[in-house]
Amino acid sequence: MVTNNTKDFPLASLPADADLLVLDADEAIVYLSTLFGPYMRVVVERQIQPLRNPPMTIDRYLVRLSERAPLGSVVLGAAMGIEEYESLLHMVELDRLRFDPREDEG
Repeated sequence: MVTNNTKDFPLASLPADADLLVLDADEAIVYLSTLFGPYMRVVVERQIQPLRNPPMTIDRYLVRLSERAPLGSVVLGAAMGIEEYESLLHMVELDRLRFDPREDEG
């Protein structure tokens, strides 16, 4: 299930026999982009194709997506081979490598 309201769906509240996973939009897009990479371009193109007034471009779609799923939009753009998003993803990965959780302790 994809929802940005994950706090109302804690794992403990889900039926034990249900095969459910609760992800927010960012997590879901990162997950799907990681699994399906370049195939995501076809999904996005099919999704934006009927949007004609005004016409939606992949770049505009990713910008709008970034408002709700900032990391997901970067990973999706990179998975689709868009150089700008590949560079952004590289910067995000470098920042994560440099992060030291002990710095937040003071």
